[in-house]
Amino acid sequence: MISSLGCAPGEAETEEAVSCAPSISGSPQTYSWSTSGGAPTNGSGDSFTTSYALTGSKSISLLACGDGGCSSGSQTIEVTAPAGPAEPLPKISSLKCTPTMAITDEPISCVPVVYGNVTSYVWSNHGGEPPHGTDSTFEMTYSLTGTKRIMLQACNGSGCTVKSQPVLVGPPPDPPDSDGDGIVDAYDHCMFVANPGQEDIDGDGIGDACDARDNRDSDGDGVQHWADLCPDEAENLNGYLDDDGCPDTPSVVVAIDGDSAVFAAGDVVTLCYSAGGQMFVDIDLVTPSGSRSDLFSAFDVDGAGGCFDWQSADDAESGTYAVEITGSGAVDSESFEIA
Repeated sequence: MISSLGCAPGEAETEEAVSCAPSISGSPQTYSWSTSGGAPTNGSGDSFTTSYALTGSKSISLLACGDGGCSSGSQTIEVTAPAGPAEPLPKISSLKCTPTMAITDEPISCVPVVYGNVTSYVWSNHGGEPPHGTDSTFEMTYSLTGTKRIMLQACNGSGCTVKSQPVLVGPPPDPPDSDGDGIVDAYDHCMFVANPGQEDIDGDGIGDACDARDNRDSDGDGVQHWADLCPDEAENLNGYLDDDGCPDTPSVVVAIDGDSAVFAAGDVVTLCYSAGGQMFVDIDLVTPSGSRSDLFSAFDVDGAGGCFDWQSADDAESGTYAVEITGSGAVDSESFEIA
């Protein structure tokens, strides 16, 4: 049984010999060594020596076999580069922080030009937010005005170098007031026409000085003031579509066309109607026995009305027939006889 490979040193430099002298119980008859990247990569003796040209973690394995069977084991070796001469310090050419003349709370960004190997960056500034940083670039803001100094320390294994850059932070400019009425543009609801009182009678967010439409609806008829000819009197019938905002008086008329109001069963009766505005009209026929049927329904777009024919059945009930028209609350009727 393999208790230890005994490979030393456990931390070696490249090309340094690593020798293994294993501790094994029993009497092995064969040995099989292997390692990836080593020179040599394998061996068959009771000890093993190798070396590595590349750095990294390396694994050495041994399989030892005898009459009692086989046993295996492994060990990891860390291989590093040999220590060389000290590196030259990094050279910071410029911090390149812009803008160099900023206003309060404006971001200032630094993208430095640094030559040589850098293992760490340390940024610092007095009064900025954030006050420190450790990335290769740095961004900060200042809440107070004045001349500020930003500093960078760049380091490698041999040491550090430092460079700083001043920036001037001033107050923000006054906000614009395009119409000069004392209300800055960001809060002026009439930006290019002076309206220091900010009057807005209809509350639509546009100042009266530059609002051509009064969007109020004082009488609640759905027609706003700018289009309402009667802003204090509501439309009384929604069936009219004149949209002038004034009260309307609806009228509907139905008539029997011809000289006679008496017809025989099977005759054609011509019925005419008119409407006093644009509205939906409905014309019903009521028989002598009281039954009702729909003769005509239409939306009278232009208020002109029209005529249509109705033919009675050959066995039509005799008596008085009523023709009733309704529209937008208005009602009219006319009657005729079937003898």
